[in-house]
Amino acid sequence: MKKKFSLSKTKDDVSEKIGFTGDIILGDTIVTMEGDRCLYIENYKGILSYDDKSILVKTKRSKLLVEGKNLQIEYYTHMDMKIKGILFSVKNC
Repeated sequence: MKKKFSLSKTKDDVSEKIGFTGDIILGDTIVTMEGDRCLYIENYKGILSYDDKSILVKTKRSKLLVEGKNLQIEYYTHMDMKIKGILFSVKNC
């Protein structure tokens, strides 16, 4: 019987064997939250919408919705961004 080949499973196995994290091999998005006032997003694709109550960010596999009050994008580059404000929720959609 022929075994099914899964590219994502193979990438996971390779990254584990060589000691790299998923974000390096797979380009996973990394979200780091500091309390309820600061959020860092790494490895994102783009900003889809932005106002002081919500920010919608496109990632490689989905969208990330940040909800809160007085939200501001303090900085962004092609690799990462910092969001400040009062954070209520971060959802993968």
